[in-house]
Amino acid sequence: MKTKATINVLGKEFSIHFDPITKTRYIAGIPSENIDEICDHFAEKLNVPSRKVMQAFSKVGFEALKAERENRTPRSLGEILTDELK
Repeated sequence: MKTKATINVLGKEFSIHFDPITKTRYIAGIPSENIDEICDHFAEKLNVPSRKVMQAFSKVGFEALKAERENRTPRSLGEILTDELK
């Protein structure tokens, strides 16, 4: 399993890391269950409202369901966030 990746959102890079020992995913160094902190971090770095980042993150799950229904590969997290935050 790949444990580290980088996503590009509006020209800025953010890390995604999975710790296989604790089974915890980190987004930009923040545990993924702390979605409010993650949104605040993205908002600060991208200079957009935190509310807008939260809305973009909420679309990630819907994208996966829609892609499955349409029998296609879902867009990546970076693509979804970039499209939603333009």
